[in-house]
Amino acid sequence: MTSSVAPPVYSPLVGRLRVFTSSSGAARLAAARQILDELPSGVDALIVGASRAAADELALQVARDRGALFGVSRSGFGELAARLALPALAAEGLSPTGALGAEAVVTRVAFEARADGRLRYFAPVAGMPGFPRAAARTLHELQMAGVEAAALASLDGAGADLAALVDGAVREARRAGTVPRAGVFAAAARVLGERPGALGASAVILLDVALASPLETSFAAAIVEAASEVFATVA
Repeated sequence: MTSSVAPPVYSPLVGRLRVFTSSSGAARLAAARQILDELPSGVDALIVGASRAAADELALQVARDRGALFGVSRSGFGELAARLALPALAAEGLSPTGALGAEAVVTRVAFEARADGRLRYFAPVAGMPGFPRAAARTLHELQMAGVEAAALASLDGAGADLAALVDGAVREARRAGTVPRAGVFAAAARVLGERPGALGASAVILLDVALASPLETSFAAAIVEAASEVFATVA
């Protein structure tokens, strides 16, 4: 097994993190399986895959080789964030919203902003059927990047319109008691920062988890901080 220097997002926590990089999916799986084989008996381990199915497949392969597998739990990356965040959000009277809910919110916000004359750049297309879905995707990316409305308002072109949509989406979410996916990742990272034991494992394998936004990176960093040892495979 060949390890490499950790990617930049991991560099602050490289002391407790080992990273295996390869363009071969089979090689990455083999490296992860070796880590599971090397774990001492009695150590609670958590496989975090890009999806739950990927984590389950790795655990199944190891169980087949050994005849049984104990002390290893599995989760998808987003699934783990939701599991950690939901109790904290419920305590605040909040619940997560999905893609359809976000699109419905943007539909209402865009309609109101257009009626009030706050949409200029998007005015010619705001009434078209595909606009809410496209705008919802854009707002999702902005929220996952931690971009605030104030940072958008001063931008040329679509900046002011995007700021109006972000403000409206935040206002609607507060009124409905919901949080977008960005809020789930932020809450999950906060939970691990306050209670590392909530992770429920001392050893973690991050199996080909792609970090596409600052909030996902922050959550991954919180996982690394909460665990005693983390092994990551990176394509």
